[in-house]
Amino acid sequence: MIRIQGSLLALFSLATAGFAQEPIRILTLDSTRDTHCGCIEQELNIATGSGYSRVREVLFDQSNFGMGGIIGRPIEFLPQVPEFTPTALAKADIVLTNGHTPHLSMCESLTLAEFVRQGGGVFAFWNNAAESPGVAFDGTMNPNGTAGTATIDDPSSPLIAGPFGTVVGPIGFQFHRVFADLGPIGHSVLSTFGPLCAVFGLGAGRAVIIGDEEWCNNAPGCSLCGHGFLPDSTRERLFMNCVAAVLPDASFQYVPTVVCSPSIGTQYCLPAPTNSTGLAGLLRAEGTTLASANNVTLIAEQLPANVFAMFLASEYEDYLSPVHNSQGALCLGGFVGRFTGPEEIQSSGPQGTISLQIDLISVPTSLGFEIAEAGETWYFQAWHRDSNPNVTSNFTSAVSITFE
Repeated sequence: MIRIQGSLLALFSLATAGFAQEPIRILTLDSTRDTHCGCIEQELNIATGSGYSRVREVLFDQSNFGMGGIIGRPIEFLPQVPEFTPTALAKADIVLTNGHTPHLSMCESLTLAEFVRQGGGVFAFWNNAAESPGVAFDGTMNPNGTAGTATIDDPSSPLIAGPFGTVVGPIGFQFHRVFADLGPIGHSVLSTFGPLCAVFGLGAGRAVIIGDEEWCNNAPGCSLCGHGFLPDSTRERLFMNCVAAVLPDASFQYVPTVVCSPSIGTQYCLPAPTNSTGLAGLLRAEGTTLASANNVTLIAEQLPANVFAMFLASEYEDYLSPVHNSQGALCLGGFVGRFTGPEEIQSSGPQGTISLQIDLISVPTSLGFEIAEAGETWYFQAWHRDSNPNVTSNFTSAVSITFE
């Protein structure tokens, strides 16, 4: 058992005293989303796999989490889910993800961001965590990777100087990836050739993201994967401090506000440059790729509140930054058209969102209106006003849709 004494322990005991029997509800993805690194024997499902049996022992140890423990609430793994939906998150306090395929959808990313904004916690640890779920918190991943030793960037972080004791570096890691950019709300805690472990504070909650998984598993090595480092007291202390850092108050209850239908198309230009909210505007599309059905709705989210915005369309992809009188990046090229018809230029309202069901028989371009037909790929983006801090404009991410 890892023990601490003094005021820090008293603080955590007081924080949990009124809710000693309330479990910490942890939500994870099921085996349909597992990644195995090519080695099925590693069994890397966080809730059930043998590769994380040591982590589960630590979490279920009542002297760590439980009545009379350092954190006075026991751990409870909720039934696993195939995707992070608003309904599933309504039952959770913390989301743990140690690798998933495919990467989180745009809808899942939006939902996780809103979950954290309301006070929930996210703890993600795997090679591509800086991208998924990092993009939900405006992080950008460096696609390069290597093994290496991490140094501590912030000794005062609750991940390093937390309730389970002080983590002493340096700490070795197997193959991993780091952040290229932490965005406006990310804070580096550990670094190798870039930020490897970062904390993202959003609204009332936190996300902790670490770009590696072997550091906290006990899986055997194989031809395609490195071996795990557990049992190891330093790494176990870091893991428990991370869980404690994202733990919401026992009274926390997520109220779903994100409404997502299955998305169509492919998101690109992610993440977009941040706007005055501190987040990047996101664009997604719903409906069907069947051109003859004429059923596509564009949805722009995470915009500043109460600003005018419009959708753009083109048959060509591009990347232009900077754009005159804008802080964003235009991700369309060629003959870019604007949806400026009646009620098509919209206010983002208090929720910072606009949507439009577009008419595929009359898609605007700078040369006139065209029909989006089967076999064609069209590109869409949203453009909005902003004050950041001076009057300017910005763009969301973009979506490409190939019609059938």
